[in-house]
Amino acid sequence: MNWQVTPYTFAASAACVVVLGLGVLGWRRRPVPGATEFAWFAAAVGDWCLAAGIGFARTDLAGKMLATRFEYLGVVSAPVLWLLCMAACTGAGRRPRWQLAALAVIPLITLGLVFTNELHGLIWRDVEIDRVNGLSLWKATYGPWFWVHSAYCYLALAGATWLILRQTRRDPFFFLSQGALLLIGMSIPWATNAVYLSGLSPFPNLDLTPLGFALGAAAVGASLLRFGLFDVVPIAREALVEGLPDAVIVLDMRDRVVTLNPAAERLLGQASRTLLGRPATDISGINALLASGTGEISEADIRASRSQGTAEHQAGPAPGTAERQASPAPSTADHQASPPPGTAERQTSPPLGAAGRQASRAPGTAKHQASPAPGVMDRCFDVGRVALADRRGRPVGRLLVVRDITERVRAMRVELERAAAQEAAVRTSRLYEEQQRIVSRLRELRGLLEAAERRKLLDAERERIARELHDRVEQTFFSIGLSVSALLASLANVPGSPTESLWAALAGIRSSAQQGAEDLRAAIFALTRAEVHDLELVQALWQLVREFQQRTGLEADLAESGTERRAPPEIAEVLHAVAREGLANVERHARASAVVVSLAFEPEAVTLTVQDDGVGASPLVLSTLADSATRFGLNGSRDRVLRLGGTFTAQAGDDEGFVLRARVPLSGHA
Repeated sequence: MNWQVTPYTFAASAACVVVLGLGVLGWRRRPVPGATEFAWFAAAVGDWCLAAGIGFARTDLAGKMLATRFEYLGVVSAPVLWLLCMAACTGAGRRPRWQLAALAVIPLITLGLVFTNELHGLIWRDVEIDRVNGLSLWKATYGPWFWVHSAYCYLALAGATWLILRQTRRDPFFFLSQGALLLIGMSIPWATNAVYLSGLSPFPNLDLTPLGFALGAAAVGASLLRFGLFDVVPIAREALVEGLPDAVIVLDMRDRVVTLNPAAERLLGQASRTLLGRPATDISGINALLASGTGEISEADIRASRSQGTAEHQAGPAPGTAERQASPAPSTADHQASPPPGTAERQTSPPLGAAGRQASRAPGTAKHQASPAPGVMDRCFDVGRVALADRRGRPVGRLLVVRDITERVRAMRVELERAAAQEAAVRTSRLYEEQQRIVSRLRELRGLLEAAERRKLLDAERERIARELHDRVEQTFFSIGLSVSALLASLANVPGSPTESLWAALAGIRSSAQQGAEDLRAAIFALTRAEVHDLELVQALWQLVREFQQRTGLEADLAESGTERRAPPEIAEVLHAVAREGLANVERHARASAVVVSLAFEPEAVTLTVQDDGVGASPLVLSTLADSATRFGLNGSRDRVLRLGGTFTAQAGDDEGFVLRARVPLSGHA
């Protein structure tokens, strides 16, 4: 039989199963960068372990030679695939195809030389079976190309190690634990292979390198399961941090700059290599961001802070003073009091006029403020801080995120200006409408005033004409009637009767005079009745009393009693004419100091009384009132009252003065 049972066979087989299982996990995550390369790397190491296990189990040289040649399928592939896996995991990016082809040149040459070694001996010069403690082991003397290939493999592993160290230095918070496990995993195959090739192995001619790669793959698996290596890979830094338009600055527990992205370099005006490891208080721009708290800051504030820091650096410290005044680094307790990891302390309210704000500055700094170009708005930034902690919740630093909110502030200002303009337009429109209403009301009031003035002028003119007709023309007709009546009385006493024609002529003259006086009184009444066309009786009487008081200066008043009601137009006109006639007689004849017009509403009638405190009426006047042949103004009023079915009395007052009373029934009038 050409087979042997050794512990190394079982170990290699177990390693093959573990590595292939890890490869399956990586293959399931292949959309994530680095997962596909890791799956192929695991397949290469699995082939290496499987072929090595078969080689351990074979006892014949031909069997061991065949197993070793198939083992080299994994030997030449594993280092290159590991390098490609680490390049993808650390965000080194995809390489052009010609570079990938260049990486495959030496492995392909080596693989070709392995299967044609009998022709040239560049891989193995001599191969034999070495029996140690009952075991048949592979023993070979290596040719020159073997060492070339070994150097190439070490170079690939060194490149992968450099990528891990670089990423760990750039992102210690995100890649430190993963990087440590990956370095440990890669140190094992390095060590096992170096011990084997140097001849220092306690197991001569026993190559444990595939087992070392298996253990290294197990370390990668721990990183995969414990830290989600292919769930969140460091390439996110390139895609999210390096490419972010927001400035990102990471500070450790002592406020030293750990890392920052290109946007932060542009904002601070300095390269990252000059800032890494320096305290934030020594960097004027970051110090200004810290001084702004979790609020807003303008680009002018950052520029001013940088200028002040430059001026202080050039001026140097005063003798006997410290070289810089820095705020004390936050203590561990302060960091423990910070909000939980991932909780942003950002204030969401956008700044209005952030360009005018000034960040807190250390005493004694130079007061220099750079201004933007005229008409150009200075950029505004929103400063947010996030507390960072490890997986155990212990604070490890903080993250500053500076976001440019200039466009948002500009949009808000434009929106505010637009809203203000719209509000101003609405107010202007309302003011214009209110102005139009006021103008329309003023025009209406002006029309009413002009109409009132015209009515007042017309009323005054009617009153003047009526007064003139009453005082002159009517008295003339009255005098003619008296003269004719006296002539007829005297002719009756003269002896000898006059002719019938004379009597008829005189009677005709008297009749014409009486008819003229009656027509004249009707015209006077028609002139005076216009005042009550558009007014209630009480309102017309109030207006009449006020005008009388203003014209004569006498004390005058209107007294009402009973339940006021609207009197029919013909009654209102007659009572208004009676009141006017009564007040006219008071003005001309009574020599009174006061007059009272009373209007009493009864259920079936309305009574008007005009009473003064003047000299009263003489017996002659009272006698002429009863004489139907001699009439004047009061008689005309009496006649109209009587025609409405009312009563009219004119008599002296109980103590003094004169009382004129007219009572008109309401029944029978519409």
